[in-house]
Amino acid sequence: MSADLRDKFHGCIAASFVGSAMAAPVEGTTWQEHEATFGRVTDLLPSVHSTTGWRRPAGTTEEGVERQKRFLATIFRHGRRVTGDEIVAQWLEDFDPRVAEHVNEPFEIRALGMAAAGVPARDLGGYSDLTAHVAFASAAQPIGLINAGDPDSALVDVLEIGRMYQAANSKGILWAVVTGVGVAEATRPGADVTSVIDRVLQLGDPQWVGKELHRHLDATRDIDNAAELRDYFDIIYGGIGIKYPTSHANEVVTKALCLFRLTEGEVAATITEAVNFGRDASSLAAIAAGLSGALAGAGGIEENWIATVDAATAANEFTVSREPVGQLADRLYETFHAGIVAKKDFVERMVNA
Repeated sequence: MSADLRDKFHGCIAASFVGSAMAAPVEGTTWQEHEATFGRVTDLLPSVHSTTGWRRPAGTTEEGVERQKRFLATIFRHGRRVTGDEIVAQWLEDFDPRVAEHVNEPFEIRALGMAAAGVPARDLGGYSDLTAHVAFASAAQPIGLINAGDPDSALVDVLEIGRMYQAANSKGILWAVVTGVGVAEATRPGADVTSVIDRVLQLGDPQWVGKELHRHLDATRDIDNAAELRDYFDIIYGGIGIKYPTSHANEVVTKALCLFRLTEGEVAATITEAVNFGRDASSLAAIAAGLSGALAGAGGIEENWIATVDAATAANEFTVSREPVGQLADRLYETFHAGIVAKKDFVERMVNA
């Protein structure tokens, strides 16, 4: 039985949060390195923050989820789709230096300083060192959800809000379209894995994004297991010695879409396979599992995984929100539903005018 829309909201939020948290201990390592230390990871484990030494309990999510929470907080405040300026305004209002030290990229702190000085959100990304980074692509799930069933509007919002992080039409924003559009399409009644991929290719950038996705979707079409898919991508993507070597958006998002197809959107499998892919596993899991959850709902996610994330969140002093996963998803669904009801009333008034 297909998931209803509320369950799709739960599935997307829960799967991306769980995937981010499960990958935290192995983030940035090769799969060979993490297998030597942990074996195959299929559960949530404690981790240590790579720069601050913060010892994080099992279930603690990564910085991409904090960006999601920031978007959610602004959506809840306004009760609708939001703009980059609205997100930045609330971020400035809520800014806590102690939280930022643990969950923000250095550029984000500099960007907030520029915003406080009056630089508009649409211009902040022009000063970013995250031009090709996956930072925004790994956090665009709420933008897709508030535009559920409407990939065209999700595209508009991703291209506008993304300029907080990356320059207009930069590769990072163009790859983030895959997340936002893919989630919006996955929530549509009757959607399936094929329709999600087709809509991403239809609305995404044909040059930088489309060509790379077509190439690897075609090349991996006959691969039927995640280990072989991982081996294929190990040959394609293996950058070292450059800034953010494992976290370029083209690598992470391409892997995510191919893995989403391989698992046929089965949520638990998408989470665990992404976590064990190596390199930027947290972003990979957040994107691939978010797509799977938006399509299939939360039923395939183990309850103890969500409970562990909720417990870690409740104890986390360095987070934008301590709300449980289910509560965040419900609030977002209710916000979306209220907007749809308002649009319906408006359409009826105008049709009968």
